[in-house]
Amino acid sequence: MSPQILLALARTLGLDGVERAHLFRLAGAEPPPAARQAAAATVSPALRAFLDAQSPNPAFAIDRCFDVLAWNDAEEALVAGRLDIDRPQAELNVLWLMFTEPGLAELFDDWEGEVRWLTAMLRGQAAYELDNPRFAELIESLLGASPLFRELWAAHDVEAFRTSTRRFHHPVVGRLDLTYVRLAVEDDPGRSVVVHFPEPGSPTQERLRRLVGRHP
Repeated sequence: MSPQILLALARTLGLDGVERAHLFRLAGAEPPPAARQAAAATVSPALRAFLDAQSPNPAFAIDRCFDVLAWNDAEEALVAGRLDIDRPQAELNVLWLMFTEPGLAELFDDWEGEVRWLTAMLRGQAAYELDNPRFAELIESLLGASPLFRELWAAHDVEAFRTSTRRFHHPVVGRLDLTYVRLAVEDDPGRSVVVHFPEPGSPTQERLRRLVGRHP
């Protein structure tokens, strides 16, 4: 049996960590690692400081499952009023939020294109996450929560990250055109930082500074 099938069987049977490891050994497979601790608790002080230093440019840190590990005040200002960030850690996930929070669909100029691309990137991670219980848990949750995700996941499209420009329609300051990059955290494999930034001297730059400045 594949690790994915064994993990699904363990979830169906409600096995705890010890029982799950025993099931894997009976099947002649390597037991999966224990579930990750709350991700936010393991963000280093240096990474936290780096995120804060990007302000007024929105920035956040993610892992390979697109779980959001930390963010700065500018990112919080960008999504304020569109979603409640005071939620269980398992729901602080880029794909979960995009598929389940209607407010984010209104914030993005091309929400459907975004979720298609994110799903294809998540599919690209699948080959590297076969032994990751969090990845299996996320896919199962998304399949149960979103008919659109089920459709996109079944398409088996795969894409890589690409630097581009996102257009937001913010209810307070209006249109924001932000280029975004993704930076690997070399001393913490699997972690990366996404930073959005405007063209220098552009109307977006002034609107972004105003937005962050008024956010408590």
